[in-house]
Amino acid sequence: MLELRIVLDTSAIHTESEGYLLAMEIGALAKNQRGDPNLNLRWYLPDVVVQERQFQIQQRAVKLFQNVADLEKVIGRSLDVTERQIRELVSQRVNEQIREYGLSVSQLAHDQVNWPLMIERAISRQPPFDVKPSVEKGFRDALILETFMQLVESSPADRTQCRLVFVTKDELLTTAVTQRTTTKTNVHILKSTDEVKGFISTLLSTVSEDLVKAWQATAKEYFGIRKEEGKGVFYPFKVDERIKSDFKEDLAALPDGANRRENEWKWLIIGAPRFVKKQHDRVWWASKVKIRATAFANTSYRYVVDSPAEMFLPSAAVVSGSAIVPADFPQSVSPNYGSEGRPFSSGMTVAPAIRPFSSGMVVEPLWNPGNVPEGSAITSSGAIVPGYLLNPERVFAEGDTAFAVNWSVAVNAQGEFREPRLESVEFVETTWAIKRL
Repeated sequence: MLELRIVLDTSAIHTESEGYLLAMEIGALAKNQRGDPNLNLRWYLPDVVVQERQFQIQQRAVKLFQNVADLEKVIGRSLDVTERQIRELVSQRVNEQIREYGLSVSQLAHDQVNWPLMIERAISRQPPFDVKPSVEKGFRDALILETFMQLVESSPADRTQCRLVFVTKDELLTTAVTQRTTTKTNVHILKSTDEVKGFISTLLSTVSEDLVKAWQATAKEYFGIRKEEGKGVFYPFKVDERIKSDFKEDLAALPDGANRRENEWKWLIIGAPRFVKKQHDRVWWASKVKIRATAFANTSYRYVVDSPAEMFLPSAAVVSGSAIVPADFPQSVSPNYGSEGRPFSSGMTVAPAIRPFSSGMVVEPLWNPGNVPEGSAITSSGAIVPGYLLNPERVFAEGDTAFAVNWSVAVNAQGEFREPRLESVEFVETTWAIKRL
């Protein structure tokens, strides 16, 4: 029986979803894909990857824990939880998920590492160490590389008995693994979950790997054909319109803390087709389509000064050299101070604001006409720190919503595709990269 050992790097499993060890798609694959009677499939995480992900989750938990002290003041009692307990609970949760996903943790045998060589590579900035002088990156990746190589050396070298797959999105680590495995015919380096799925499907099928590779080149072009009659999938079957109509809820989902999102339909990301199976003369494929999305959140009413002539309430007069109060006077006599930054003095009149203010809004001036503390608020009487609303919201997160487009074609003896069919469209996941303040 062929054994497939899949090793996951941190970059292949990272997710912004709080509390999850693995990103949703790779996690579902690891949990559900165990091979078949002819393929024994095992999933591995280097111990360094486990510790790195655990640290990332702990840092997020500790940041949330900081709000507990404020909550205790509000309710007047202790919630009886410490930061140490939070870290221990995260560690327990990570171990639970390792068992849940059926992962094997690969420990690094420190006495088998060529430390002088690693030091030499670090000093000379050879992969996986970054060559940029301002960046100290590579040590954790070097440990992950050594862990993977120890697994390679302890595995059967015959590709008919064992295959090893290293999954990473890191280019430097990819280069380093490639350099160390040039003589290994049973080692494969993949970048995405889709590539892993396709590789597994190829091993499970009776089709040769070379034939699948030849078909994939045709399939990639075929999926996006626009105007040839009887050919193509995405445009003839109006896949984008189907996604819009069938997945409204998924396309509107928000990360915690955001209040709206915008989807970018002009530029869709279409991944390379993944081989699924072959039955008779028909071949099934899965193409991943990603829609870029931007999530927005309120800015806690932060304001920035632009022009002194645009920073006050309609019909207002300057008092005490800084704050202003409503006043009845002709706006036509208001002097235009533009962006010259001249100090205001008591009794001057100013032009009306181009955007209205309201009580409680917070102002964060870049230009200050007097001794006015930043972050002051508009009071119910109308007194404010100079400033005006630049934008009521900010970009909170950017991400992708992914869908799997399952399709099939008949393939003749010459390898030509014909009779395309759209089999189904499935929601995969939405991943967000939160923009930290």
